[in-house]
Amino acid sequence: MSKIALCVVAVSALILSVVTDAPAAMIAFRPTLIPVGKPPVPVPLAIDPAAPTTTDMITFTAPLDGEVHSSECHAAAALEGHPVLTIDEAKHTIHISFDGIYSDICPEIYEPVSGAYGEFGLLAAGKWIFYNSNDDPLEFTVLPEPASLLLLSAGAAGLLTHRRRKT
Repeated sequence: MSKIALCVVAVSALILSVVTDAPAAMIAFRPTLIPVGKPPVPVPLAIDPAAPTTTDMITFTAPLDGEVHSSECHAAAALEGHPVLTIDEAKHTIHISFDGIYSDICPEIYEPVSGAYGEFGLLAAGKWIFYNSNDDPLEFTVLPEPASLLLLSAGAAGLLTHRRRKT
């Protein structure tokens, strides 16, 4: 293999290692707007973008227990904690759980919440499952970032060309 080909492979590996770094995550209770005289709109289990790549930060919404709580404090008391997002890279799963830290004494401030929202990202390519304890899991596929596909295709083409020249 030529020195140029080795340099291209090394740079490609470096770029791919940066792209597939450990995932980042943030989650919080989701404020709910309740139209006057109408019931609250349920929070769906959803991600955006629907077809993420390995370089995307993915935003999400998730229902928690199907209830509208009068404040974050009341929601934490009812759910026995604040929402926590756990990402298992080996199993390709994302799970919402609760941290167990809450107070039974809440101020009477009406700022309703009915779900969670947040973001996670820089996931490895492949099939992933987003679990929420009250809903069916949301399955989605993280696609390789287009530049990574281009690098892999160029590398494969270079290897084929190199092999054909030998024969």
